[in-house]
Amino acid sequence: MGTRAYGKPRCEGCGLWPSLCLCDRIPRVELPSRVLVVQRYGERFKPTNTAKLLLAALPHSERVYFGLRDQVFDTRPITEHGPAYLLFPDEEAIPADRLPPLPVPHTFVVLDGTWHQCSRMRHRVPAARDLPRV
Repeated sequence: MGTRAYGKPRCEGCGLWPSLCLCDRIPRVELPSRVLVVQRYGERFKPTNTAKLLLAALPHSERVYFGLRDQVFDTRPITEHGPAYLLFPDEEAIPADRLPPLPVPHTFVVLDGTWHQCSRMRHRVPAARDLPRV
């Protein structure tokens, strides 16, 4: 169990209080897709971030951080595993039920932050800004 600055214990797996721990209830879902979560650097300290739960549920998922002040963002996790698609709702997005069969392997990129942060990240994350949106 981890603790936050004010001392309340948290589960290392799901980030919740031990009495509310979800770890044994998180399903494992095998997908033909790889899921890459691009998380704002500041989100990594939040104990109940949803990326932590997503990573536990999807065995072929990965998280990378965006927004480190003195580091250039490494685009390889987005580009090195076949074609990638950005899961992001906007006018140009292809509805998921209208996607043609996707090549294997492929990656779905998910931006993690508040809505405002993600809409800005969509333009600022190298390689993600030019991905087709789903």
